[in-house]
Amino acid sequence: MTNETFYDLIESESTDLSVAFENNEYYKKQDENGKKSFLFLIWFLKNYLPEVDIFDLENFVTEGPDDSSSDIIFSNKNQSGEETYYVVQAKWFSKDKINKANGITKEVKACMTDFKLMLTGNKKPSEINTIFNIQYSKFIKHKKENKKIKFIFLTLCSRYVDITDLSRSFSNNELVSFDLFDLSRLKKNYIEIIYKGIKTHNPLEEPYNPILKIDLQITPQKMILIENPFKSHIFLIKPDTIFNLFDKFGNSIFYKNIRNPLPKSLYNEGIQNTILNNPKNFWYFNNGITAITDKIGSFHDDADNVSIQGLQVINGAQTIYNVYDAYKNAPEIDRRKMNENTLITIRVVETGGKDFDLSITRYTNSQNPISERDFHSNDDVQKRLQDDFLKNTNIWYETRQGEFTQKHSDSYILTNEVFGQLYLAYFVNDPLSAKQKRRLIFQSNKIKPDGLYELIFNEKTNYEDMLVAYKLHLFIENKRKDFKNLISDIDTTRKLTRNQTQLLKFDFIQYSTFEILALFKLLLQKTNKDTASAVNKKLINFFEKDDLKLIESSYNFITDFILKDLEIRKKKNSKIVNSVLFKNREYYPSLSISFKDFIGDSKKIKKIIY
Repeated sequence: MTNETFYDLIESESTDLSVAFENNEYYKKQDENGKKSFLFLIWFLKNYLPEVDIFDLENFVTEGPDDSSSDIIFSNKNQSGEETYYVVQAKWFSKDKINKANGITKEVKACMTDFKLMLTGNKKPSEINTIFNIQYSKFIKHKKENKKIKFIFLTLCSRYVDITDLSRSFSNNELVSFDLFDLSRLKKNYIEIIYKGIKTHNPLEEPYNPILKIDLQITPQKMILIENPFKSHIFLIKPDTIFNLFDKFGNSIFYKNIRNPLPKSLYNEGIQNTILNNPKNFWYFNNGITAITDKIGSFHDDADNVSIQGLQVINGAQTIYNVYDAYKNAPEIDRRKMNENTLITIRVVETGGKDFDLSITRYTNSQNPISERDFHSNDDVQKRLQDDFLKNTNIWYETRQGEFTQKHSDSYILTNEVFGQLYLAYFVNDPLSAKQKRRLIFQSNKIKPDGLYELIFNEKTNYEDMLVAYKLHLFIENKRKDFKNLISDIDTTRKLTRNQTQLLKFDFIQYSTFEILALFKLLLQKTNKDTASAVNKKLINFFEKDDLKLIESSYNFITDFILKDLEIRKKKNSKIVNSVLFKNREYYPSLSISFKDFIGDSKKIKKIIY
């Protein structure tokens, strides 16, 4: 989803809200831009105060006559039940300006000056803006009670602003914080909630995994306690407990899991069939659920609930989803039958730290088909790359199977495995490993010495390098498919024409996609004096504008070179077969050396300078 598409989405959803507020006195007096600005504030409140009735939202909009700078003042509770007051200043931009500077840094600084005035309590009440006075009075009362405050600059603009120093100078009080919500931040939150299935009562509070106290309903006197080395309990729970958990938190309870539940599978059908038709057998047929918590509270032997601090399900996502789905769609009589006859095992383990949590996740999932890729889904580098792709492209970078529960029509879901493979061929310049060692892409060299994960995914890995590799690969693959269609029409049992003979000399194109991609990198390095980042931006711009003349000429330059190189090799060894040669470990290193020597002559590349 591009920024432009998301902007259209906000505008469309905001416009849909106009009917509910057509009688608002302030709204009625505004011009078209003023109405858009007002509805944007309502849209923000609707999405970030999801549990408040839509008709109550206008009570928090302090923008109005005698504008007192803050546009929204409201409160919400965090997961621990602590109340925070939010003061929001918003800046609306038209669509053609969302990716421009717009003096945004200056706007933020001006906004913070006014926030400081409010924080000191020196902001004068308005003479006519009643809503502001009411909300500001509540804000001051909240502040005097030493409760948390967050100031937010909200803008429909996507330009990076470093707020670290601004925040530090703003307040040295840990009860006061400042945050920036630009278009990219709004888009990320929107995708998390709508397209990843996250549920939260306060989207302003990240991350979205439940950390609050949860009362887990259990079957009394049927439990096992493990004291050491990490406190753990095995409980028996009922379907309604699972239903209530998933109904409240959604995929948030899988936030640190290595995968989300996959709605469509034969295994799912088996779970639902058992709980609906043979509920007494469910405990015998199902492995149950494993979850990690920060703390398990004390409880009596005959207690029917236990308090746990936070919850992350690390195994059993399929069980939870399908029990929830079956219970949700069942009539009341079948729900009672499920609860009376079904027992589900849940193992709750107190966290033993990041390494222990990852290990227990790995081993409890070992009985299910799962890839090494999934175990890295919560790595910082994976989260950073996903954020960068979401912010700057319409590609959704998938870090684990089933991460996105649905997709926007303007977006593409591509796995980090695809990008890792192409990055290995292009940026690392190892095309053969990209073809033959895919299984090692997500293997850590800490576990297997030949693992490639740290080589590909590290602090220097850049989303633009991955994006360029993907775009070039797509171009090269389309060329390969076109070539395949051309030669499939040639009847080799008949005498070939001169053109057909010449065309068949290029049959290596069928086997050399990754090698061509790797040579693109070497050629780009030679034909540019710009930084790698600048080269990436040029290429991305070419693809966005569909201006492929230089890329086309580079492709022809590379394939002509490979053809000449093959002819030289075959003169020395007539038994060379292209399909075999491109699988040889020694082939690309020698090819790349020859190519570097070849492009060392500037006359040969002067026509394709980028």
